[in-house]
Amino acid sequence: MAIRNYQTIHLSDASLRGGDILQARAEKRDLDQAIALLSTWPAVGVTRQFARSLRRFDAVYGDLFPGLFAGEVHANVTKADYVSDRHEWGEARLELGPALFQRLVDANALDIELHRWAQRRLAQPIERPLEAAVGG
Repeated sequence: MAIRNYQTIHLSDASLRGGDILQARAEKRDLDQAIALLSTWPAVGVTRQFARSLRRFDAVYGDLFPGLFAGEVHANVTKADYVSDRHEWGEARLELGPALFQRLVDANALDIELHRWAQRRLAQPIERPLEAAVGG
């Protein structure tokens, strides 16, 4: 399966092990490393919470980049009628069938956990202003 833990691999040392990036495999330590890296950033975003993510980035970086994160843009949207993650998972299970769906979930278990972490982080209040994060 070509798609497995893509975010975890590219946010950790997993992409540097073994030579061929397409064959890279992520482990729990890579998830921990990805979370540690993202924890140092003053803001993270979640695609399905794009408007909220933009507000977060604007709150953190808005003084440095005025207007950059203003407004929502709905481009490159394949499905406009998003209901919830639970609904989307159900739709995917129906479309792929239970066996293939489970293979996909198993192959991306670390990314799923990383996504859940990012959702929780996005829901938290901003911990520190940008100046503190960049040493200013």
